[in-house]
Amino acid sequence: MTRGSNVYTVNGTVKLTTAGLSKEKIRIDWRVLEPSGTVKGTVTQENVIPKGSLNGPWGSIADAAAGAAVPGIKKLVQ
Repeated sequence: MTRGSNVYTVNGTVKLTTAGLSKEKIRIDWRVLEPSGTVKGTVTQENVIPKGSLNGPWGSIADAAAGAAVPGIKKLVQ
């Protein structure tokens, strides 16, 4: 893959923690890096979900999470 000189990188980190007997808290941090590698900022998503609901393939869940992060990421790079 060839990259131009004005390419931002986005890295996602997911953390699950217990939020009661039948729930989990999910936190996704989307870290945006400038073309130089410097951190431009982070977009964070948090939600409480039913325990175990992410134990299989994410598929459409990952698409929805990434799509929901897009407006915040766009603000960082504009």
